[in-house]
Amino acid sequence: MSLPDNVTPIRAVAGGRLWATMFPSRTLDRRCNVFLYTPPGVGPGSPKLATLPVLYLLHGMWGSEIDWPFKGDAHNVLDREIAAGRVQPMIVAMPHDGLTDEGTFYVDWHGGRRERFERYMTGDLIRFVETELTGRRRGRSRRMIGGLSMGGFGALVLSLRNPRLYCAAGSLSGAVRPIGRPKRRSLGDAIFGPLDRDPASHRRQRDPGVLVDSLQRTRGLGLYLDCGRSDFLIAMNRKFDRQLTRLGIQHVYREYDGDHNWPCWHKRLPHLLRFLSGRLK
Repeated sequence: MSLPDNVTPIRAVAGGRLWATMFPSRTLDRRCNVFLYTPPGVGPGSPKLATLPVLYLLHGMWGSEIDWPFKGDAHNVLDREIAAGRVQPMIVAMPHDGLTDEGTFYVDWHGGRRERFERYMTGDLIRFVETELTGRRRGRSRRMIGGLSMGGFGALVLSLRNPRLYCAAGSLSGAVRPIGRPKRRSLGDAIFGPLDRDPASHRRQRDPGVLVDSLQRTRGLGLYLDCGRSDFLIAMNRKFDRQLTRLGIQHVYREYDGDHNWPCWHKRLPHLLRFLSGRLK
């Protein structure tokens, strides 16, 4: 298997490589960009391209595919963790979320015909990264997902709604509940629909707090969450941790001295990577 010509190396020195590419998403009817990290020793024609596990690493609100490599230094963090033997060699795909409005939350929008971001993430993106770029679709035991803030929400919701796709999911400073009132009410309603208590509603079926009530969704799924004590999302993370504990759902939850910013996420990324790597078979 060899990476196609439209995959451009941005960094191809000692250590892993960072590649930039784009692909047509039929679901969204647009071109989509993704950065790809390949570990040391895995070049364009390496047979390991088809066998290494894949992590999908998601950005936050107002972000894009450039965030993790250029703000989070993800490729250098991966190099260090792999070289130290703390993380298994893996391919990491860093996509954008669909680039609509202030953020898509990685879900199919309420009443939307074209705003099908969950289908893009779980269909088009996986097919492109695993089949077209690296030569073989992975099984659940070789696929992980993680993200920060809105991306943490996306990692939780996509894994809980698609439990056969991912073996582990991780959230850094995650917005672990759907966006709603009173802030950004119009955006929240556009994405999730109106606030209600119907467990079958569009909003409730995209709420991690509702989804974890189904043990079938969490069986065999490794869950990691952390959040800074000064982060404005700390209360909802603590509440979600208490809910998981009350339900007897195995997970890892950690707090640290920090806020909702890139210096914190850069420091916490190694912990996320180590957890996810430890869940691989």
